[in-house]
Amino acid sequence: MQNNKGAIKIIFHDLKDKYLFEIDDNGPGIPAEELNTLFDWIYTVKKSALDNSYSDLPLVKRLLTKMNGGILVQSEIGKGSSFVFSVPKG
Repeated sequence: MQNNKGAIKIIFHDLKDKYLFEIDDNGPGIPAEELNTLFDWIYTVKKSALDNSYSDLPLVKRLLTKMNGGILVQSEIGKGSSFVFSVPKG
């Protein structure tokens, strides 16, 4: 987090056919122009040379995809980010 007042909230949903996780923070947010490339390998390699914030996201997406799950992100500058991911049961 950027300051001492940062917070992370983790919510778990046990749905009929999948597990759904929500991870919300009140950090600085992710610029809208970065949201489309956040899970791209090339983008995050370049970004991690300056800032390690997103370096694992392509791996997370790849693993979730291999498990027939998925991940989404929403973010607003100054308000924080929300990552939602799911994995099927069984």
